[in-house]
Amino acid sequence: MKQQITKALTTGISEFFSMQNSCYKLFFLILLAVSCAPEKESRLSDAIISKCQHHDCEIKMADILQEDWDYLYIIKKSASLAEIRRVLGSYYSDYGKDTVLFVKNDTIVYFEDAALYPDEPKQWQIIFSTSQQVEKFSRHAAVFDVKFSNHFEHSYIELSKDYEKYMR
Repeated sequence: MKQQITKALTTGISEFFSMQNSCYKLFFLILLAVSCAPEKESRLSDAIISKCQHHDCEIKMADILQEDWDYLYIIKKSASLAEIRRVLGSYYSDYGKDTVLFVKNDTIVYFEDAALYPDEPKQWQIIFSTSQQVEKFSRHAAVFDVKFSNHFEHSYIELSKDYEKYMR
């Protein structure tokens, strides 16, 4: 069996499919199907959908993410490294993409790549509508208005902050 697998790897896919034993073919097809499966939804979008039941609502991120965290950072892919460092107060090397970070004692406890302006959206992808390139929210202030919307065959969860509402 090991020899046949080794042969399949060394001689290429065409040789692999010409083997008489259909178990290997089945294994390859299952592997291919699993690797092409759609991406799993994000934990944040799953939790927001569960809480809001596909209706516009208001959420406290502290109720959505169970990890212990002090600050939520929203980083747009267009943010400069200098701006990220200024807001985070430390070095963050994984910039250049839309990201949401949850931080406790200067340690990232959870993060997700988000779609602030999605080019290739996933179903129920989160869009943070923020006014700054990098924004920081305390656990208490991380309260957002949620709006579910559909555009061009894609569904989005838009999280926005009504600053005047939360300043009162």
